[in-house]
Amino acid sequence: MARTAWLMERPPGLPTAENEGCPPGGERASPAGPGTANEALPWSRGGELDGERIQEATVDAAFTNQIGDLDFPAEIPTADPAITDTLYAGPGWKWGCGLMLNTEDLPGARRAGSGAEAGLFNTHFFIDRTTGICASIYTNSLPFIPKDGAWRAYGEFEKALYASL
Repeated sequence: MARTAWLMERPPGLPTAENEGCPPGGERASPAGPGTANEALPWSRGGELDGERIQEATVDAAFTNQIGDLDFPAEIPTADPAITDTLYAGPGWKWGCGLMLNTEDLPGARRAGSGAEAGLFNTHFFIDRTTGICASIYTNSLPFIPKDGAWRAYGEFEKALYASL
């Protein structure tokens, strides 16, 4: 995959899923990495990857607000701190068909209308159709989105990516 950067170092002190007694997997039965990145690529290319295509209307629905005037919660408190931290998304988020959508440009980062997904073991990707960027970062660690761990690393990764353009 041209123009792909693999981040192979995770922030120190983050436990891995395996060390916490949780085998990786969930909805995906394989470790995160190139296979998971390929799942995101068709969404960034109007539905096409290696000659195979999903309907463009399906792609557009993923990037279209499906919750109307409702807002995605700015904060979702954790119910199980060993598994997940509190989610601090902030205001201005909507939900498409499977992707969390930001309604405004994020300073130094993705543009309004971008879609993102995150998996329990801190496997994140986002697609910015305005700039053509599809980026992924995988830590395979628990808890999910610790504010001073994977969540911070994810934000730093995104800002570094946009600063390099």
